[in-house]
Amino acid sequence: MTFGECSLFVRNLGERERQVVAGSYKLSKAVINMFYHLSHLRNACAHHSRIWNRRFITKIAKYPKYSDTFNDNYDNSLYSYLVIMQILIIRISPESNWLDRLNNLIDKYKVDINRMGFPTDWKCKLESIK
Repeated sequence: MTFGECSLFVRNLGERERQVVAGSYKLSKAVINMFYHLSHLRNACAHHSRIWNRRFITKIAKYPKYSDTFNDNYDNSLYSYLVIMQILIIRISPESNWLDRLNNLIDKYKVDINRMGFPTDWKCKLESIK
């Protein structure tokens, strides 16, 4: 299945099945929406769209457990999508160095993180995700 098909498949599951999928990630059934949002990000990347200072059409719902991690003023920014990625990555591959690589890219290319909706304490926020 493509990522979009996978997202659609998961969205169309029944309530019980959604809970099973979410439980496998140790999340509430909100994980279903995460797949939907990530399919938008994936499509933008796959079609060579600009993402670094983009405002996505779909706004990210604040997941209560991680409400302090999101930037309230930029719920449709790249940063919000990266929060979702970090939530899933930490569950799928806890030993991943994805966050370090992201930080290195930002430093190497002197990226203006403000234009991507990053809060000033973004590193601490993303590192705190468990």
